Parts: sequence; C-alpha cells; structure tokens
Amino acid sequence: MAPIWRLPVALIALALFARIRCEETKIDFSDAPDAVAWAVQISDLHVSVFHPNRAEDLEILASRLLALVRPALVLVTGDLTDAKNRDLSVTRQDEAEWMQYQKTMKHVSKESRLPQSVFFDLRGNHDRFGVPNRELDFFSRYSISADMNRVDPVQAATVTVPGGWKYLFLGFDDTMAIGLRGPTNLFGHPTDSMLGKMVSLLEGFEKKHAPSSSAKVAFGHFPMSFTASSESGRRPEEILARHGISAYLCGHLHTKFGKQLYRLHSYPGSGTFSRKNEFWEWEIGDWRGSRTVRVLSLDHGHTSFVDIRLDGTMNFTTIVLPTYPLDSRFMKRHPAYTGDDEDHGDRIRALVFSEVPITSAVAKVYDSKSGSLRLVDELDMQLTWGPNNKAVFYETRWRRNRYSDPSALRYWLEVLVTDSSGRKTASELRPFSVDGKVAELKWGFSEFLVMGVQWADAYLLLFWLSIGLLAAVLLLPRLAYVRLKQKKAYKSFVSSVLAWNTKSGGSYLEYALKSVGWIFMEGSRNDGLWWGQLALVTWLVFLPWFWGYPFGDGHAAGYLSRTGWHIQELGKSGLASPDVLVIVLPFLYMVVLPLSVVIAGLSAERAACEAHQAKHCGKTSKSEGSKMSRKKLNEKSDSGLLQLLENEAKVEKKRCVVCSRWRRKALLAVCLLIGWLHWRQCYWVAVAFDWKWGWASPGFVWSVPVLMISTIFTTCGIRKNSRQVYEHI
Repeated sequence: MAPIWRLPVALIALALFARIRCEETKIDFSDAPDAVAWAVQISDLHVSVFHPNRAEDLEILASRLLALVRPALVLVTGDLTDAKNRDLSVTRQDEAEWMQYQKTMKHVSKESRLPQSVFFDLRGNHDRFGVPNRELDFFSRYSISADMNRVDPVQAATVTVPGGWKYLFLGFDDTMAIGLRGPTNLFGHPTDSMLGKMVSLLEGFEKKHAPSSSAKVAFGHFPMSFTASSESGRRPEEILARHGISAYLCGHLHTKFGKQLYRLHSYPGSGTFSRKNEFWEWEIGDWRGSRTVRVLSLDHGHTSFVDIRLDGTMNFTTIVLPTYPLDSRFMKRHPAYTGDDEDHGDRIRALVFSEVPITSAVAKVYDSKSGSLRLVDELDMQLTWGPNNKAVFYETRWRRNRYSDPSALRYWLEVLVTDSSGRKTASELRPFSVDGKVAELKWGFSEFLVMGVQWADAYLLLFWLSIGLLAAVLLLPRLAYVRLKQKKAYKSFVSSVLAWNTKSGGSYLEYALKSVGWIFMEGSRNDGLWWGQLALVTWLVFLPWFWGYPFGDGHAAGYLSRTGWHIQELGKSGLASPDVLVIVLPFLYMVVLPLSVVIAGLSAERAACEAHQAKHCGKTSKSEGSKMSRKKLNEKSDSGLLQLLENEAKVEKKRCVVCSRWRRKALLAVCLLIGWLHWRQCYWVAVAFDWKWGWASPGFVWSVPVLMISTIFTTCGIRKNSRQVYEHI
C-alpha cells in the first residue's frame, strides 16, 4: 500500500501544474517607443499536402515580413492545416500536413530571428476535423503551443513596453472538445470551464495593473456570429465587453464574403470608463488564398492595424501604420482616453517598417466636406525613435481642435514617407474624429450575412420557421377544402378563380390570394401525397435523418437529427448543434419546401386543364362537329364523319395554350432541379460521413424521390370524369 503522504503531495503538484498551465507568459518588449507595442496576426494557413505552395510561401514571405516588423507577438489564429482530400469532399487529419506545419514554423522562427516563445498558435475547426481522441489530436504534438507546453485552451501573454504600459493578449481555443468531421464542424463551442478561466485571467490582470496604463486584446479563431453559447448560456463577447477588451482578432471566414468583416459589440453596463462595454471584432483575410497578414499596434492603449497582402514577387513595400489619430470607422480608442492627454493626443503618430532607411515623413490632412478630398494641412513629421532600426516611429504636433466636427467622416489622414532611394509610400487614407465620433459601418449583404447574424440563434428560428411554413401549406388548405366541401361550395370557389377577369370585379390582390389558396387546396385533395408530406415533416422533427460515421470509417457510428449528432457508443447526444444547420437548412429550404409547392402546382395545373377542356375545348369540338355533320352528312359515311370530328378536335387542342400543358412542363423542369439538388446533398453527406446505409435513412434519402415520382405520375393524365366535375364552370 502506498504511503499516505503521497496523496496530498500529488494533489498539490496537480494544482500547481494546473496553475502553471493557465499562467500568462511575460514578454519584455523594451525595444519600442514609449507606450507602443505591435503584434502580427496570420490566420487560416491551411497547410496541405496537395498545395505545397502555402507552406513554401509561408517560409519565404512570412519569414521576411516578420524579420522586418519584429513584433512582440505572432498570433496564428487557427486552421493551421487543411485536413481535406484532393477534391475537398472528405475531411480528415493528415499527420504529414502537421509535420510540414511544424517544420515550416520552425523555419519561420529561425529566419525571422524571433524566438518560438513569441508565437502563439491555436486550433481552428479544420484542426479538429475527425478528432475523436488524443491519438488523432496532432495539434498537441506538432504545434508551437505544444512545444511551449501551452496545453490549456486559454492562454495569455502580458507585453511590457517602455513607459510602464502593460498589454494583455488573451487567446482561447473554443473548438469542439470531440472533433466531428466537416461539414458539421463549423462553430466555436466555448465551455463554462473555458469562460471561467478567461474571467480569472482578466480579473488577475486588472488587479495587478492600473487601467489607465494598460489595455487588453483577445484572439481566437471563430467570429462571434459563428460561436455557440456555453452549457449555461454564457457568451464570450459578454465577458470580453465587461472586462474592457479593446479588440477581438479572429479568422475563419477568409475573404469570400468581404474585406471588412468587422463588428462593434456593445453591451449595457457600467464600468470604470464610458466605453468599457464596447469592443471591436476584426476578422482577417486568410493566408490560404489571399496571403494576408495583419500588423496590429497599441499606442497608449489605442488600437490600430493595417492588413498587408503579400504577393509572390517578394518586393516588399514600406509599411506605414498611423497609430494616432485612429480610423473613425472601426478602430478602438483606449477606454481611459478623454482627449486632454498632452502626452500624445496633440500629436499625429505613425509606425513605419522599411528595409530601406526612411529619410522623411509627412502627415496630410484632407477635408471631404465639398464632396472631394481637399488638402487642408501638411505637416513634417520628426523621427522620435529607431534611427538604426527597420522599425521607426514618427510624430508631429498638430492643432487638433481645428478638426472638431460632428461628422466622423469629414477629415481624412494620410502619412507619406520617402526612403533613401527616393521611393514614396503612403498609408491608407483613413477618416478620423478628434471628438471620438464613430462612423456607421456599412455592410454589404454578404458581410451582414456572416457578421451581423447570430447563427446559433438563427438556426432554431429558421428551422421552426420552415416547419411552420410546411405545416401551414399542408394543414390550412386541407382544412379550407374540407370546410368548402362540407358547404358544397368548392365548385363555386373554383369557378370564381378560373373564370376571373378584369370585368368580373374584385382586386388583383384578392384574385392572387384566391389563386394561391386554390393551388394548395388542389395539392391537399390527393390523400396519398398529402399524407406522405405530413409524414415527412413529422419525421424531420422527431426522428433521425440519417446514420453515418461522424469521425470517419472505423470509429463510432451515430445518427444525425435536427438537434445534432447522437453517438450511443460514446454516450453523447446533441453534438454539433448548431453546426448541423449546413445540412438541415439547405434540405428544408432548397428541397422540401420547393417540393411542396411543386406538388400543389402540378395538382392545380391538371385541375385547370380539366376545367378548361370541359368548358371550352369540349364545347368547341361539339359545335364544330354539329356544323360539319349538317354540311357533310350526305358526303361522308358515319365512320368518316367520326374520324373527321376527331381530327378537328385534335387540331383545336393543339391550338389551345392551356391544353398544351406548358405550365406542367415548366414545373417538371423545377422538379428536375429539386431532384438534382437533393442528389447532390445526399452524395455530399454520403462521402463526408462514409455513409454506407442510405437505404436506412428514409426521411432524408427516399422521401423526396418517392413523393416527386408519385406526383408526376398521378398528375400526368386528365381524369375521365373531369367534364362531369367541371361542366358547370
């Protein structure tokens, strides 16, 4: 039996180890101007065995940039490897990619002469694709964080700069604890434990350092719009806002949806400063496709950045980053700033990075009140730090009160520098406001879609909205039809719809509503199709959609429902909610809902054709036949007359637009499109999850083609009793 003293010793050691794992890294950034620090962010590397140029460019371009900028920290915010096969249809971890990532980052560290301790990398969703256990968790073996023994999901670094300022960089990994394969691995999933550690680190920093000489920046992989709530419903952005974070840096969305994926988060509450409950979220473009790198600066707590797109020419231009005044559209003042600080508020300040010595710098102020930019001030800037470094700092005094204005977009700043070779480089033109006004950030549709929508909440809303629409188009027309049938008023209702014209009275809106109601009532009259659709909706709400291998073949199997993945072998249920929206919502909105409309449309088209033939084509052929019989009765035999009447009826039918059934042909084309979309989604799911039992997934696989084929066949012909049904119309 082990000595009794070993148990408390083990507990003490475990507690100390846990504390060390969460303790913040200390970085002394003494080679910098007073109260100024800068960091570099890079995201979504997607190192791939099928695209070696991503790692090659990282070794060459990123190494050279980092050697030039020499930041206090390098933040690598997720999706370190691609984890996909050549045609992007299957997600899985590839150890060769991780070995390449490790080799590349060590090369970058060596060539840039930056120690590995200043590199902070964390997981993205691609780094968790198909990771059910530690055996496939290559991040814990090949990442820089693993080499530095940073194994906790929450990490922090405190950067100390001249002037006594302290800057906290707080990083958190909120990827899935059990990594499912894509596409149902799309969201960040923070836990209460992780959020508690974030609060602990933030509170510890706030106790040690005065808020007037410190600032905080957070970084992670997922935008807040693609982050779920914790088990208790807590949100990371609420914690970041409450603790006065200046900015949150993230990746994940690449450059597909826009170049300015930024968002200002505001939360009610009181704090030491008026702006303590606000922070900016800045998504960065990806390395994979755009080779984008961000240089972030903190100057007396004011946060600014510039994004640089590295091309393959390696002809680096000079980088000019104004640190004050800030861009009034989306950059963050320090919460303590009042505008009266004579140490820096009365100066234009800029960081400049260049491989060629800088000989001069000029600050230009433009006025846009007239509708075009007019130069109103040009100020020579003085070198105040770094005459022998590639990074230099320029300042100039200015009469800031001259530029006070209610508009945040009236005045614009540009810093123009000249190097020893005579080459001029200008910073990006940016608006500023000395009064602290913030311009309204305008999103395009795609930018609003990915940044302005909280998709974890929107998923439930959109799911139940689709179910509500399906229930409405099934139940309401059925109830209306039954009621009209009981009153023996259905035929007159159909007559009012089909016989409507501008002279019959009533508004176009009334006619449109009646027509839509009649179309769906015709769809509900077919009992077999109606019950089939109702069964499908019920299945989608309460039963499994399909079975598969969410971690890949050879691992635990499970089934997917609207609430997520359910894996009995692991005793887990509701995994990947709301990530399953990438399967659930397209199926509902692009397949099931359109199919219900097409079923009703085909049924109504047949009914309209039957009514038209009973009223018009049948009577026309009769009258024509009677005329022909009077004229040619003596010339034709009975059989010849009958044949003549049939030929005349066929000719008349060909001339009739309704009887040609062009609407049916158009609806059949829509059926083909729906069928193709459904087949593509089934194929996509089958490949992604090694799906070998599609036959056992009737709700997702077989319901749509069965309903579609049944509708096509049941509505193809005209019913024999159609004339008796519609002869009064």
